[in-house]
Formats: sequence, C-alpha cells, structure tokens
Amino acid sequence: MMKTVIFVHKWVGVLIGIFVFVSCFSGLMMLIGRIGHWHSGMFQTMGRLHHDIFLGETGRMILGSSTLLLIIEIVTGYLIWGKIAGKLIYSSVEHGRSAWKGFTKSLSWRRPTIVHGLHTAGGWWAGIPLLLMALTGLAWSFGWYKDLLLLLFNCESSPKMMGTLMKLHAGGWGSVISQILWAIFALVGVSLPVTGYMLTFRRRKK
Repeated sequence: MMKTVIFVHKWVGVLIGIFVFVSCFSGLMMLIGRIGHWHSGMFQTMGRLHHDIFLGETGRMILGSSTLLLIIEIVTGYLIWGKIAGKLIYSSVEHGRSAWKGFTKSLSWRRPTIVHGLHTAGGWWAGIPLLLMALTGLAWSFGWYKDLLLLLFNCESSPKMMGTLMKLHAGGWGSVISQILWAIFALVGVSLPVTGYMLTFRRRKK
C-alpha cells in the first residue's frame, strides 16, 4: 500500500510540479502587491498568469486539473510523512527517549539530507494552507465545482460565496498578518516542486 502511495506522490509531483510552481509564484507576487498596495503592470500580469497562464479557458482547465492533482499530492505527502514519523517515534520511545524527540526528528530540515528535510518540513507546515488554497481556487476553474459548493453550503448568492472563497484563498480572512502568512506558505509552495524534482531526478541518476 505504501509503495503505491509513494509512487503516486512521486509521479503526480513530476506531472504537476511546473504548474504548482507557477501558481504559487504568481500567487505570491499578487500577495506582495496587495500587502504593499502596489498596482503596477507586473502584478496585473501575475494575476493573469495565476488565473489562466495566458491560455484562456484552456489555461483554467490545465490549472484546475493540476490543482485537483495537488490535493492528491498533499494527502499522499502527509501519508508518507506519517509512516516515517511513526517509525521515528517508535524508535525514540524504544531507546528511552520521548515521543516528541522522534516527532521533531521527522520534521528536521536536515534529515536525511537538507533537500529532503526542506521538502518534508516545508510540506508539513504549508500542506494544510496550500490544501485550503487549492480547494477554494478550484471554484475559478470549474463551474461544476462552484455549483457543488453552492449546493453544499446552501448558498443562494454566488457573488457572496465567491467573495468568501477569495478571502480564504488569498489570506484576506484576517489582517495584513494573515496575508503575510499566506505569502510565506505560497513561498514554501514555490520551493516544494523544486526540492521534489531534485529528489526525484537525483534518485534516478543513482
């Protein structure tokens, strides 16, 4: 079972990595623009890149499909980490150390290599916020998804719901602090495809 999870995580990551990078980078730039109240052409260009990668409806479908796969990527990432963390916690307790020691070791940015550690720790900390961004962002890619949310939350006003989703998607649910937090998580999202590609293709070389 875990071999299948690892296989799915690795190759889904290879497939969507470039689109995750583009989405997170453009989202990060848009957040920086909002936080600094900058409205230059560059930030408007980032908005278009984030929305449809300059390909209109086709671009929205590509990004939406990548976002659906990103949800799978995040879930499988947590499953893989959970398996490793469980072993480290068990080993720590078995050797007379605290379970907390094993837990923190599982999130060490140096374990077993810096690249692997950054990928694991970054994914653990940013995974849930990125999942929330993905689940809300899908409403701009797929009409059926927006309709499903309207039905699930018994919301009669589509504009009102989309406004709420935008606040959750872009960190606008709090003060500027929430936007800064979302920008940090977006930055981690930019790094995850990079470290993921490094891990995947380094192993293939070996």
